[in-house]
Amino acid sequence: MIILFGAAIFLSAALLFLIQPMAAKLVLPILGGAPNVWNTTMVFFQITLLLGYLYAHLLTRRLQLRAQFAVHALLLATVLLALPIALPPDSRTPGSWLHPSAWLLLVLTMIAGLPYFAVATTGPLLQSWFGRTDDARAKDPYFLYAASNAGSLLGLLAFPFLIEPNFLLRGQSEIWTIGYALFAALVLACGARLMRRHSAPAPAHTTPAAPPSPTRRVLWMALATGPSALSIGATSTITMDVAAVPLLWIIPLSIYLITYILAFSRFPCSATLAGRIAILAVIAVALNHVYDTRYPLWFVIGIHLLGLAACSFACHRRLYELRPDASRLTEFYLLASLGGALGGIFAAVLAPAIFTGLFEYPIALALCLGLAAPGAKSLATRWWKHAILAFFAAAAVVLACTCLPLILPSSDFYRLSTICFGVLFFFLLLHFPGANFRIAAAVLALWSTISFSDRSASGLLLADRSFFGTYEIFRRNDETRLRHGTTMHGSQFRDAQGARVPTLYYNPRGPLGDVIGLLRSQGRPLSVAIVGLGAGTVSAYAEKGDRFVYFEIDPLVGSIASDPRLFTYITDARARGAAVDIVLTDGRLGLARTRESFDLIILDAFSSDSVPVHLLTLEALKVYKERLAPGGLIAIHISNRYFDLASMCSQIAARDEMFSTVRFDLMREPDARETRESSDWVVCSPSTDLLSKLLKLPEWFKIKVDPAGRVWTDSYSSLFDVHWK
Repeated sequence: MIILFGAAIFLSAALLFLIQPMAAKLVLPILGGAPNVWNTTMVFFQITLLLGYLYAHLLTRRLQLRAQFAVHALLLATVLLALPIALPPDSRTPGSWLHPSAWLLLVLTMIAGLPYFAVATTGPLLQSWFGRTDDARAKDPYFLYAASNAGSLLGLLAFPFLIEPNFLLRGQSEIWTIGYALFAALVLACGARLMRRHSAPAPAHTTPAAPPSPTRRVLWMALATGPSALSIGATSTITMDVAAVPLLWIIPLSIYLITYILAFSRFPCSATLAGRIAILAVIAVALNHVYDTRYPLWFVIGIHLLGLAACSFACHRRLYELRPDASRLTEFYLLASLGGALGGIFAAVLAPAIFTGLFEYPIALALCLGLAAPGAKSLATRWWKHAILAFFAAAAVVLACTCLPLILPSSDFYRLSTICFGVLFFFLLLHFPGANFRIAAAVLALWSTISFSDRSASGLLLADRSFFGTYEIFRRNDETRLRHGTTMHGSQFRDAQGARVPTLYYNPRGPLGDVIGLLRSQGRPLSVAIVGLGAGTVSAYAEKGDRFVYFEIDPLVGSIASDPRLFTYITDARARGAAVDIVLTDGRLGLARTRESFDLIILDAFSSDSVPVHLLTLEALKVYKERLAPGGLIAIHISNRYFDLASMCSQIAARDEMFSTVRFDLMREPDARETRESSDWVVCSPSTDLLSKLLKLPEWFKIKVDPAGRVWTDSYSSLFDVHWK
């Protein structure tokens, strides 16, 4: 019987976590590949999971066993009407009257709501049914939760390594449908087996035990809230600077699930010990933030994943140690699921609306540290003592960070001294009870103080955040700069002469200058489409009679670039007689809808160092090719600190019968760094006429491609196919 119930629970969990990246992959191109697409998708599935757990709780509390079986069998059969999973025909264009988050939640409900809900009910329902059997382990069925999370982990890992590389989205949906049919058969078999072996009244141990206290219920929710918020916060931090692709979303979620598997098993580590380990991991994350470490990539990502793993395990282990009697099993899972949904809503929905930076991440770290403390169970009687001591710990850190710059002349020495002081302070706190609370407050204070001091020192003019990322505009000397995430996305000098110079990656001596100069040599006005607005720097090339059309998915970026108090590239270009328009939509969708032809299409829609994969697929390149005027060019900006995308872009172009050439700006001139940054560009065209002229210019070259090599498509896009720097 254990094998049958375990197999059903295992398969249901695998299906749950197969559908998540699959559904995100369906909607990713529509919303521009932003990291928050995955975070909002996570919230949707957490809420749906909560509804599934509520269904299981009410079903087992209100109905007799045979009625439970009949109702659930009807639900499983109804789901077949909603399969296979696919986008509705009218969902390809988000309505302007809906916020992207609301639109995404609506579409996910339409394509995956009912199937996910039905499968989500399985864990607590089958565990409750198993608790009604005469099996020797029926009194404590929580061990089956480890099987559930093991199935979840398998589903997550199967997607990038097995499902995505071998099946298109339609095939993936068909596989999920087959898996669902097998799952439904296993659940019905479990119910039938239970009916045959359950003729007597429920055993005595199934009588509901005394209700848990309100404090205990709140603690169950909180212990699930912290890791859920932390998982999304860590995902945002990683994907903001790497890539918004399922592979990098899956890694944090996989670690989150592994901690659940270990916590709900006989793993030899108590919650108290795990809480101490979490302290060290959080200190490492805080130091990484203070030092602003970016290299090597594996180390930076590893630090964040270590913090996520240590904190999540500590909270989940504490949750397991506080589990109730089996008669309260469905209530326990319901409240834990509610906590997970609240954590997801905070990190993915509320935090972007409240904070201008990724501050939900340190808040979640601090929350997990506090919840992992042994004293978290007795906060009702001693909370004020912990609060006072935590306040003094945070105040000491803020005082040190504020006073040391006044004493020490060197900013680097100040930062180093602050870190040394903080580490010593943290380790001293480890020797006294309640260390988790004090160190959580100290880490949060250190993180916030360093972040705000960095903003103040940079001459910050504006800090804001949208669904698509975080933005900071600051002014240094005679220059205004736009930073998206951790990458500069625009810069302009304030003096009249310098304001006309395209800076950073768009300088006339850089690759884009070569491309536009070549087109200018034809002696006619240019029609240019630019995917990605930034500060509107490309408008510096616009002359009278030209038409420049920007496709920008984020309205916040549109308002920044159009504000002459911040940047004047666009207003100046219009004053010169050029037609400059901003179309607020995803660039790929915008180009697909327009009927215009362009001499040049520029793809420059990187969010920090995140790779806009949906803009670089074979299907996307076909859209751009259709919008090219005869002899037109496609210029792709591929500068990235982590990935070499030149080969992949050239490979995709070759697959679509286009030619390509590449330039890596080597910055050889003595004054090169005065007005520009090094940048890498790939230029594609169906014709070799202009490309042959580019190849005669310095630093331009061709990349040899493999005609049979794998290319990115809308159904497949793995970072393993590109070179990592």
